[in-house]
Amino acid sequence: MTQDRERQRILLVVLAVCAVQPAVWAFNVVIAPERLFPDFFGLWSFGRYALTHAPATIYDNRLLYAFQTGLGAPPDAGDYSYLYPPWTLLLFVPVGALPYAVAWPAWLVVTFAMYAWALAAWRWQRPVFGLLLLAPSSAVGFLTGQNGFLTAALMLGGMRLLWTRPLAAGIMLGALCCKPQLAILVPFVLLFGRHWRAMAGAFLCVAVLSLAATLAFGADAWDAWLQSMLGQAGTLTAGRQRLRDMMPTLTSAVLLSGGTAGTAYIVQIAGALGGVLAVWRVRHRRDAGARAVLPLATILATPYAFPYDLTITTGAVLAVIAARLPDGRFGPLEFPLLLACIVLPVMLPAHVGAMAAVVPVVYAATLWIMSAEPVRLEPVAVPSWCGLDGRRASPRES
Repeated sequence: MTQDRERQRILLVVLAVCAVQPAVWAFNVVIAPERLFPDFFGLWSFGRYALTHAPATIYDNRLLYAFQTGLGAPPDAGDYSYLYPPWTLLLFVPVGALPYAVAWPAWLVVTFAMYAWALAAWRWQRPVFGLLLLAPSSAVGFLTGQNGFLTAALMLGGMRLLWTRPLAAGIMLGALCCKPQLAILVPFVLLFGRHWRAMAGAFLCVAVLSLAATLAFGADAWDAWLQSMLGQAGTLTAGRQRLRDMMPTLTSAVLLSGGTAGTAYIVQIAGALGGVLAVWRVRHRRDAGARAVLPLATILATPYAFPYDLTITTGAVLAVIAARLPDGRFGPLEFPLLLACIVLPVMLPAHVGAMAAVVPVVYAATLWIMSAEPVRLEPVAVPSWCGLDGRRASPRES
């Protein structure tokens, strides 16, 4: 009981610390002399462009930039290049059809509601749910209007339903093809766990999206996307420093620490193999810790991610805290590492240089602990909101 109270106090302190960032950002937005053009403007402009132009030409940065400035964006508003596959335009076109003033708040409300639903977060203790709202990755998501809440809802919701509604889970995980770099380990999860119905759902989802995108935007959109990806291949190693210290990836960590591009490739490959190994280790587990492995491993396996993508890890580790907090079932270093995964991403938007390399290191340590075999203790009842449908499990499983 004493430890539980101490952890409650720690959560409240962390909650207060996390509240500072969105408060400061909101203040800066209010006093800003110019109109704000967050990342959502880019998402909205993509849909707008596809409604009025040949969709395949959206990968021409010159044409897209001219269109965006025509919508009112100043020349220095930022780089809103379209790097997504044609599937994703199916999502952005309805958004672009709405007026900007309606689309932005609607996008935030709907995608965050999906995020909370995927975690059943409304049943969490208040401090934990508060952290979901105010965590640095969530603050970035709210401010920029990026797609982090949506991708987190797909991944975390798919993992929560994997054992109980495998077909629906597969469809959700398959829909992550809208950001392929975040779906890199999904096939391994389904294959190692022998989730054949979920795999069928994922294949069906990708097939339907592919057909719909081809019919809607033409086959030439796929060729334009592939050519665009080839042109972006050198971004990670020859890109701007501003991009590197905003990416919580192993590639970025090596480059920020003074490593060469060759070293970064080797470390990134090792991170991807480590992610595959972690997924293999938890292939038969259903607990919250096991469900956190895929998000953590994904960030270590992909060379390309940004702060708003960390909603997948934030939601996953908060689910672990919510499940284990009532009975205080944390192993050595688990609780501080989980909190660090939530708080440390605040460094990325602050451009702290080489210090940003600590983020993937902390994720790797947390991934190792989460993928370890849980200690077998006396069985206890698992709350229904853990997504295990009331089955009984070891204390470490909830």
